[in-house]
Amino acid sequence: MWHADPLQTVANPAEGVRILPGVAFAIDGVPEAAAWAMQLVALLDGLPLHVSAASRPLYHGAAVMAGNYLTALIAAAVMLMKEAGVDEAAARLALAPLARASVENAFRLGPTEALTGPIVRGDADTVHRNLAALAKAPPAVESLYRAAGLATLELARQRGLPELAAGVIEKLLRKGERSD
Repeated sequence: MWHADPLQTVANPAEGVRILPGVAFAIDGVPEAAAWAMQLVALLDGLPLHVSAASRPLYHGAAVMAGNYLTALIAAAVMLMKEAGVDEAAARLALAPLARASVENAFRLGPTEALTGPIVRGDADTVHRNLAALAKAPPAVESLYRAAGLATLELARQRGLPELAAGVIEKLLRKGERSD
């Protein structure tokens, strides 16, 4: 038994042929099978990652966050732009350079150093205004903003955000949190 799971989103089989070369693959299994999987990954110029069966759920969780959840974040951002009066196609065009630069910076510089925006600046007023506007958004979008804000706050703390400012922002983000 062996596994060689690509760390890539594949929307359809034809796309897989084009996008699988060069991606990472989680490999585990009996030594002979894992060696064969390593050869396949090498043929694709891929990055082999040795991930045990016990750690496979963490690997998949990371993949979901880096793939599907980014898609959900972008969908929420497009929805908010539409609520602000921007056409959906224009919203996607407008958000694309920001999203691409943010992702590239996170991988190039590391997430902590790439962080920008009101939370890392300690700008509680902007966070408050955003939350007030999001009160009219679907509950899932408001919850997503709060959850992503709390994760961002941890990065901002690592970056040196003073605890006084961090505490104020944390209270804003946690206020109104759903307990269900």
